[in-house]
Amino acid sequence: MKRLSLILLLLCIYVSSEAQLSETFSDDIQTLQVLAGADGADHPVIRLGSQERLYISFDDLRGGYRRYTYDIQHLDYALQPTPGLFESEYVKAANERGIIADYEESSNTLQNYTHYSLTFPNEDMRPIISGNYWLNIYDEDSDDYETPIARIFFAVLEPMTPIWVSTTANTDIDSNDRHQQLSIRLSLTNLKLQNPDKELKIVVLQNRRPDNAVIAPPITQITPTEARWEHDRRLIFRAGNEYRSFEMLSTQYAGLGLDRIRQWDDAYHALLLPADMRHNYLHQPDRNGQRVVRTVENYDNDSQGEYINVYFQLKPDDTWDTNTDIYLSGQWAYNGTKPRYHLTYNPHNGYYEGSALLKTGYYSYLFESNSGSPDGDFWQTENEYAVYAYLRSPFDRHWRLVGQTSPATERK
Repeated sequence: MKRLSLILLLLCIYVSSEAQLSETFSDDIQTLQVLAGADGADHPVIRLGSQERLYISFDDLRGGYRRYTYDIQHLDYALQPTPGLFESEYVKAANERGIIADYEESSNTLQNYTHYSLTFPNEDMRPIISGNYWLNIYDEDSDDYETPIARIFFAVLEPMTPIWVSTTANTDIDSNDRHQQLSIRLSLTNLKLQNPDKELKIVVLQNRRPDNAVIAPPITQITPTEARWEHDRRLIFRAGNEYRSFEMLSTQYAGLGLDRIRQWDDAYHALLLPADMRHNYLHQPDRNGQRVVRTVENYDNDSQGEYINVYFQLKPDDTWDTNTDIYLSGQWAYNGTKPRYHLTYNPHNGYYEGSALLKTGYYSYLFESNSGSPDGDFWQTENEYAVYAYLRSPFDRHWRLVGQTSPATERK
């Protein structure tokens, strides 16, 4: 399966389907990005005590300079604040809040904005224990400067144990049909647990989505050297379909998946080619809901990328109930949980329609609904699965992230 990169870590997530790993709380803040690894595509995880860094950025569509600051907060495996833990126990910081000092005004764009960026950890602030964290961003020039305008999820890893994961389409509820099931093995050799059921937790993500994450499934089998999760229906995922994609690198011509792009009312507008509901599996390369911000020159994308109003159209088939809500889904679209990415059925032309203000670049996405996927579910779909593992022994005061990237995944 495509990029079945199984990263061995543990992730905290709100149980609520509304929760996202990184999100903004203001429409003025757009294109929030957290880049990790050499190509920026890794999970937002850094190893404890290493020189690894995260690159965080966002745009403020109001333009001009605003004083943005940040702090971090340690979390348990369920993304709740770790109780009883003082700041001095999890962070070394020069001040209570750091300042986001790197900013750049947009140039040669119709939509004015200011691009802010932060490299973390840095000289002003760094985490000193492993586990899950929020990085909260504040607008100090706002009347409500104590409330974050955005937050970033990241994790700090202390590698202690390998995990092996295999995936199969021969699941406990169907075979080569609409689902995929995982089997997980975790080595206990270096963990020295007294009560694995209480001291060890895992979280499983499909395509980095928190809305369908499997949080702390019980261990199904324990041996002297391994914990196993096998034949657990909670580890059965809808297979989904390959992500759709489009690309807009310039305002001068229509890119991949675009019908046309025009300028009016001092803004750019792009109409995607109309989409049909998919009833067959079609293999195609994709990025599982991620985006890549860039321009055709691929130079100074941060300040010279243009914002474009992108219009989506989906044609339902005769079997679809048009009273059903449909959303755009992808990491950049908060996996179909935000009203701004809702599509409305237009009875006059028979299409679901919606729009989103997006920065130039490449985007992968799906259409999602709570009552069935307009894009279908096919066992052949190449999904990315990640497993995070946490440990809290009787001597620990917090949940530690103890995993690392697993060996190559088997496909049955």
